[in-house]
Amino acid sequence: MPRGRLIFDGDNVYTEKQKRIHKLTPEVEVKIDNIPGVVDDATSISTTDALSARMGKVLQDQINELKSMWRFLSTWDCVNGLPTTDPLDNPYDYRIGDYYIVSAVSQGTNYRPMWATYIHWQASTAVETETVKINDWYLYDGTHWILQSQSQVTIVIDSELSTTSTNAVENRVITTALNTKQNTISDLATIRAGAAAWATAIQPWDNISELTNNIGFQTAWDVANAVAWKANTSDVNALAWRVTAVEGTVATQWQAIADLQQSGWSTSQDVADLKNDVADIKGDITDINTALAWKVDASSLSTVATSWNASDLNNDAGFITSAAIWDWQVAIKQWWFNKWAFTLNQSWATTVELEATTVISETAYNQLQTKDPNTTYVITKEVV
Repeated sequence: MPRGRLIFDGDNVYTEKQKRIHKLTPEVEVKIDNIPGVVDDATSISTTDALSARMGKVLQDQINELKSMWRFLSTWDCVNGLPTTDPLDNPYDYRIGDYYIVSAVSQGTNYRPMWATYIHWQASTAVETETVKINDWYLYDGTHWILQSQSQVTIVIDSELSTTSTNAVENRVITTALNTKQNTISDLATIRAGAAAWATAIQPWDNISELTNNIGFQTAWDVANAVAWKANTSDVNALAWRVTAVEGTVATQWQAIADLQQSGWSTSQDVADLKNDVADIKGDITDINTALAWKVDASSLSTVATSWNASDLNNDAGFITSAAIWDWQVAIKQWWFNKWAFTLNQSWATTVELEATTVISETAYNQLQTKDPNTTYVITKEVV
């Protein structure tokens, strides 16, 4: 069998010759061993294999789709129904996630984006039926434009404490309340007892008759009746004079009786009559003495008579006098002008002249020789 000779030329870079063996260099062998495998799905969790070209395209398509979502297009003018700026493509096909931010609204009719395609400067005719505000969003879901309100929630904060409000309260209000509160009320029972007593006690401006008159103050009725039953000074003096005269007469009569009896005239009828007269006089004297026993000393009567004024008594109960009443001011006005003012308790009077009002024609007014300074003239135009 013929033999042939095969010559291997090694370049000493990728291959080498060791005696009669031609082989790859160790470096090339390592690189070939480290070539990763190819995976044609997106579910592998391998850390050394590579994806196939087909899976690369699938991923790129998904990336492109994601890049097109949630893309800000421009601001939207609801008044004109147009975006503030146009996209580069014309027409522009809207994609899922495209959105506008509202920059202008009208108090009247507002217009929302419409259709799935936008043509430059072709205004929308779709009327917005909901309330739209500046900074709201219009989002495209692939079929419809959705209005997304961006209004912030307003939190109402009270500036004072309340037992009915459900709002939050300022921190400084709570801190001030805590810093000024009383930690412990040691005399709470005493305070409550005092409050209970005050609720049932006589209050200012209550009637004096609600109090018990334990000191025995006299009312105006008591004083009036006492004065009505008093004896006048002249009556007492006349009564005393009569007593003195009767006493002198009785003394004289008794002396006459004694003289007659000594002379033996005791059986005479005159003596008997005289004794009867004396007995009557003695009865009168008895009645007079009884009356005098109830008489009032003249000095006392004088004191009672002159003490009828309340100013002569000690006002220990603190009754209000006329001097304590304020001097209220009374103003006299005519129309909206102040004419005069005086106090209620002044001792002199003032005559206040008020102005009269007269309707007069201009001709008659000009013909007046003297015009009353206290009269207001309402001048009218004559009808020609």
